[in-house]
Amino acid sequence: MSVLLSGDRVAGALGLDASASYYVYDFWNDVLAGTFKGSQTLTQTLRPGEARMLSVRKVQDCPQVLSTNRHLMQGVVELANVRWSAKTHVLSGQASVIEKENFKIVIACNGKKPVRLVVESEANAAAGKMYQIDNNLLVIEIESPYNTAVFWQVAF
Repeated sequence: MSVLLSGDRVAGALGLDASASYYVYDFWNDVLAGTFKGSQTLTQTLRPGEARMLSVRKVQDCPQVLSTNRHLMQGVVELANVRWSAKTHVLSGQASVIEKENFKIVIACNGKKPVRLVVESEANAAAGKMYQIDNNLLVIEIESPYNTAVFWQVAF
């Protein structure tokens, strides 16, 4: 399966900016499929009957969320108020966490080094940890004993 990242959508392309770069994250396999120029063709080899859900995010000059393990919409449903503060070097947001389930957020550090994770929830019941997959990818894991909104922030 192949698709042009830039070009006319009517012709089957994604219509992305040919001069930009994009992260492509494979939701089902929980892996970064790669970083692609908008002028490239994205090719995936699928097994018979296999489907893929790929999150395509334009590379930014600050840390950014690439994926979560919660929903196919990759943050639209389960994340709110995700913001980067250039002044404080903090990426923050709010996550809808399901009782006793591990919630993961995958972040591209984009040249910044993570130094601290803070999670806050009602009655301070949520716990969080972070770890790096490689020099650029960071994973935040959040758990709570009950369904709750959790405010999270990573200082870089």
